[in-house]
Amino acid sequence: MTTEGGIPGWRSEATQPPDGRIPGWDSGTPGAPSDPSARSIGARIVESFELYRIHARRVVALALLFQGVLSIPLVIASVTGIQRVLDIWSQMFSGSVRSVWESSFAWTTGPFHDPAMDQALLGVAVGLSALGGFLAMAATAILILDPASAHRTVMSVAAETVRRGRPIFVLGFAIAALLGAFYWLEGRWIADLIGQGPGPISNPRAAAASAASAATGAVLLFVIALVLEGGLFYAIVRWSVAIPALAVEGLSLRAALGRSSQLTKGRRLSILWLIMVAGFAVTVVASILIYGPVIAVVVGGLESEAISIALVIGLTATAAICAPPMTILVAILYRDLRDAGPREPREIPPLPPGWGSSG
Repeated sequence: MTTEGGIPGWRSEATQPPDGRIPGWDSGTPGAPSDPSARSIGARIVESFELYRIHARRVVALALLFQGVLSIPLVIASVTGIQRVLDIWSQMFSGSVRSVWESSFAWTTGPFHDPAMDQALLGVAVGLSALGGFLAMAATAILILDPASAHRTVMSVAAETVRRGRPIFVLGFAIAALLGAFYWLEGRWIADLIGQGPGPISNPRAAAASAASAATGAVLLFVIALVLEGGLFYAIVRWSVAIPALAVEGLSLRAALGRSSQLTKGRRLSILWLIMVAGFAVTVVASILIYGPVIAVVVGGLESEAISIALVIGLTATAAICAPPMTILVAILYRDLRDAGPREPREIPPLPPGWGSSG
C-alpha cells in the first residue's frame, strides 16, 4: 500500500518533496549548482584566452617585467649553448675527434671554463627563471581575481605583487640553490668524462674499468633525475594553486602550500590532465617561436650572430605569448577550486524512511 503523497513502495508517512527526490538520497537535485572544480579542460582554456584578450597589455607587461627580466641569465646561457653547437659543427669537418669531444662536453665558452661551475651557473639561471614565472603567476592572479586591481597600472600591480609575494622570493632562491647543486654534480660527472675522453687504449682492463665507472655515474645521475622529476611533477600538481592562494589570500608560503594541498585533494587527476594538455600546447607553440627564427636564419646562411639575435627574439616572443595564458589558466584553476571549496570526504547517505526500522 502507498499513502497519498508518500513515496511509492515505502511504508512511511513521509511526503515526497516537490523536486522528486527521495528523502535521504542526494540523487541529482534539479537546479543544484554545478561543481566549479569539475569544469572541462576546454572551458578553462577558452576562458584563459578570453581573459588574455581582455587584459593582454597588462598581462604581457607583467610577464616581461618579472619572467622576462629574471630569465635574462637563462637566455644568455641558451645563446651561448647555440654558439657551442655551431662551433662543434665546424670542428666536425675541420678538427680531430679529440677536439670535437672536448668541445662537446667541456663548454669552454662558459664564464668559469669549468664544466661543473658552468653547469651550476646554468642551474641557478633556471631557478631564477622559475622565480620570475612564480612572480608573474602571482601578479596575474592579483590582476584577474582581485577586484581592487581592475584599474591599477602595471607598476602598481607589480609593486603589490612584490609586497605580497615576499615568500615567493625565498622559494625561488631555494629552488635556484638546489638546481645549482644538482647541475654542479652533473658537471663534475661531465668533467670526469672529459678527462677520460677518446684516445688510444694502452691498457684494455683500465679502459674497461673507466668505461664501467662512467656508465655507473650516468645511470646514477639518470635515476636521480628521474626521481627528482617524478617528485617535481607530483609537487606541481599538489601545489599547483599555491602561488595564487598566497597572492590573493595573503597567506604565508607554508599556509599557501597547505591551502593548495587542501583544494587539490581528490581532484589531482583532472588537474594533471589539464597541466599535460596545456603544457603540450604551450611546448609546441614555444618550440615554433624559439626555433622557427633560428632555422630560418640557418637556412638563409647568415652569420652566427644573426642566429643569436633570432634566438633572443624567439625567447622574448615566448615569454610574451606563451607565459601569460598559462598564468591566467592557473588563476582560473585556483578560482574554481576556491569557489568549490575543499572536497568533503564521502559519507554514506542516511537510509530513506522505511529502511532499517523494526516498526
